[in-house]
Amino acid sequence: DQTKTTISEPEEGQRTIYWANGDRLAANGVASAALANVPEECTSATFEFDGILQAPVNYLYHASYCVGENTVELPANQDAIAVLPMYGHADEVGSAQLHALTAYLNISLKKASGEEADSDKIRKIVISSTTQSLSGKFTIDYTTGVLTSEEADPKALEVTFKRTLTDDPISLTVAVPA
Repeated sequence: DQTKTTISEPEEGQRTIYWANGDRLAANGVASAALANVPEECTSATFEFDGILQAPVNYLYHASYCVGENTVELPANQDAIAVLPMYGHADEVGSAQLHALTAYLNISLKKASGEEADSDKIRKIVISSTTQSLSGKFTIDYTTGVLTSEEADPKALEVTFKRTLTDDPISLTVAVPA
């Protein structure tokens, strides 16, 4: 379930979502068909579902994060560019406004200088917390977007990073529970 969806820089506190081929949305725990033939910089999309949706409707993007009607699974492994999970709730079937389900953690990496400059490749970065799970299964409250970990012990997050470091910083963006 790869996606090329992008999110714009903020304007007046809002970001624009640009949908892409392959995007899928879950509604009440059921995944939509993948979007196809999406034009460049498409800011709205119609998702098709088999069957009839009953109101109220809870939405989750990307559908691959949905593992049950009220359960979300945030991956333990992310690529260097994270997909921003989004959620929405609507009292009627139709359209809904999506909100960020997680925060972005931005990391800047560059090659070390001096004696420490012997390594210029990083394969993965592990991000962890002693108090909060950063990956795994979470119960979601779709009206507030609050995630509650279902794990007894906090779970870490690994970021796959297959680039060579240079003197110029490389930006890394990771999605973590807010």
